[in-house]
Order: sequence, then C-alpha cells, then structure tokens
Amino acid sequence: MMPDTHMAQEQGLLRNRPFLLLWIAQALTQTAQNGIFFVLMVFIAETTGSTTQVSLLVFSTILPSVVFGLAAGVIVDRRSKRMILLVSNAVRAALVVGYLGAGDALAVIYLVNLLFSSVSQFFAPAEVATIALLVPKRQLMRANGFFNLTFMGSQFAGLVFPIPVVVKVFDTYWTLVGLAVVYVIATGLVSLLPRDRAAATTQDALGFGFGLWEELKQGWRYIRSRPVISFAMLNMTTATTLILVLSVVAAPFVKRVLGIRADDAVYILAPAGIGVGLGAVLTPRLARLVSSARLVNVGLLGFGVCLMAFGSTNWIGRYLAAGLPERAVVLWILGMVISLAFVMGLAFALITIPAQTILQEHSPESLRGKIFATQLTMGNVASILPILFIGGLADLFGIAEVIILVGVTVLGIGLFTLRHYVSQMSAAAVT
Repeated sequence: MMPDTHMAQEQGLLRNRPFLLLWIAQALTQTAQNGIFFVLMVFIAETTGSTTQVSLLVFSTILPSVVFGLAAGVIVDRRSKRMILLVSNAVRAALVVGYLGAGDALAVIYLVNLLFSSVSQFFAPAEVATIALLVPKRQLMRANGFFNLTFMGSQFAGLVFPIPVVVKVFDTYWTLVGLAVVYVIATGLVSLLPRDRAAATTQDALGFGFGLWEELKQGWRYIRSRPVISFAMLNMTTATTLILVLSVVAAPFVKRVLGIRADDAVYILAPAGIGVGLGAVLTPRLARLVSSARLVNVGLLGFGVCLMAFGSTNWIGRYLAAGLPERAVVLWILGMVISLAFVMGLAFALITIPAQTILQEHSPESLRGKIFATQLTMGNVASILPILFIGGLADLFGIAEVIILVGVTVLGIGLFTLRHYVSQMSAAAVT
C-alpha cells in the first residue's frame, strides 16, 4: 500500500497543471541563470586568473539580497505572487541584453549583475511561496524534491551540457541571446498560472516605510518564537553559504590543484548533480523513517566531512606519489574527487529538501514571503564575509586549506544543531 500511495502522490503532482507550469519555468530560469554564471565565471577565471575577481562576481550576485531581500519578502506577501514572477522574468530577459553590451569591461559586468540579482530577489521568495499555494501539504516534501532535482538538473544543463557546448559552437553573444529567449518563454509560462489575490495589509494605509518596518518585525518575532523555523532557517542559510563559497573556489581548485581547464571543471563535479538527484528521490522516502531534523543533521555532518576530505586530496596525492606511478596517483585523485562530489550532492539534498519543507509547513501564508525572503537574506549576509575574504585567503594560503577550513566550520554547525535543535524539532513536529 505504501508504494502505491507514493506513486499516487507523484502522479497527482504531475497532473497538477499549475505546478507543472511553475516547475518548468523554474527549470528554464535556473538553467539560464547558471548558463550566464558559467559564461562570466570562465571568462573572468581565464582572463584574470584571480580568485579575488571571481569573488567580486559572486559578491555582485549576493549584495542585492542584503539591500532588497527583506523588503522583497514584504512585497511578496502584499502583492500577487503570479504578477511578481511574471514581471521579474520579463525584466531579467531585458537585462541579459546588458551583458551583451558589456564586452570586456568587468565593471559593467558587475553592474549588470547587480541589477540582474536585484530583480531575482523578488522572484525567489515568490516562487517558493507559490509552491505551497499550488500543492497540498501532504505533497510538499515530494514537490520540493522535484524542485531540488530540477535545480541540480538546471545546474548540469547550465554548467555541463548543453550551455557550455552552445558557448563553444555559437560563441558568447548568441548564447546570451538564446538565454534571453529562455527568460521570455518562462515569462509566458508563469503568465498561465492561476491568479492569486494581492494581500493588502493595514500597513499599506500607513505608508510603505512604516508598514515595511512593522511587517519585518512581525516576521522576525514569529521566526524567533518557533525553534522549528529557526532550525530550518539556520540550515538553509548554511546550505546557501556553502553553494556561494564553493562557486568561488571550484574553478580555481580544479585548475590549480587538479591541473585541468576551468571550463572543464564541471565534468569532474557533475556527479554532485547525480547525488542531488538521488537525494531528491530518496529524501521523501527517508522522511517516513527518520525525522526531518535528523535528515538535515546527517546532511550537514556528511557535507562537512566530505569538504575536509576534498581539501585533503592534493596532500594525500603527494604522499601516494612517493610510492606509486604518476598516472595511478592522478586516477586516484580524480576518483576521490568524483566520489566526494557525489556524496556532497546527496548531503546537500538531505539538508535543503527537509529544511525547505519545514519552512513551508510551519509558515502561515500571510508571513511566508517574509520568512523565505529572510532566509535568503540571512544566507547571503552570512556569505558576505567569506565571499569577500575567501578569494584572498585562497590566493594567499591555498585553496585546499580554505576548503578544509570551510569543512570544519560546517561540521561545527552540524554538531551545534545536533545538540541544540534536534530534540526541539522533534517535539515541534509532533505538536
């Protein structure tokens, strides 16, 4: 009976037309966004050879969240989420043209990226909040699994195939033109979503500034009063920070440590996407046997250990080089990196899918946009100092050493949540 139930839930999701429209739109926009980042990251890594310059690119991506993130959550709760999704996709389609005119001017690239990321601050919380509107509560875990699966699939499409192949065949200009068209198609898809009512609030009559501050305080009070919310938010923040930090060091790591081209890094790290895909399939099933809090904690601890091992591959390779042929050492390092990337992808799914489901299940509709915007903002704020300094630290002390330091930090967060939150989470889930 149990397999039939889960198959029925999955079929129900796939027959949910509004969910499918949002899901396909997410896959298209994420693929386009990753494709744009691939073009910019490889261009900067190959032309400047500086991890610091890559850090500036990532910083220009996360800074808008600090400035607009919380306000975006209030607007998402006040206004039609469908309209926010539609307008933000249309504007991003237009902004892709800005990358076309940037040429080799890094300052212009960073400026366009700031504008592009600013618009994205409104799209992300509206998208996550819309999932909870379109999907029954009993199907949220599976729906989030689908979205995480396509999240990693879009990374593969944007960073491995077909976008990198398109770049090599048609060059950067026509690739960006194609990505602009992708955003236009996504705009059309979200325009077909059912209309939702704008949640006008009493604060609207008091003026935007006063209402904004009052609603932010209301959302923050709710977060602080619910350990189940703060637990999920802490771990989603950790996962967001990890992705941003790894995006800074990934290309330089494979170029300096593994000795391959920066734009071929994705072929080594692609197993991470397979790991996330497997995690998206397994997590809803594991959630029936293990609490969401335990799954998140296992993911954190596993990710931390893998990062420490990932950073140690070069040192272990040097040790093995004393007694093994060079070819055997290279194969050993590549095999270890591929295996660790797969496990990290699986661990990432164990963190994000249950944590996001927890937030959706325990957030009232009137606060959902603010809560998710707060989570996204916290993740980006927490990333600012690492992003600002990690490139310089990697250039100064070494990329492997920095990766190990990040792994130790993640392991510490995992131990902290194990001690302080898991028991509270289990109790909250019962109530």
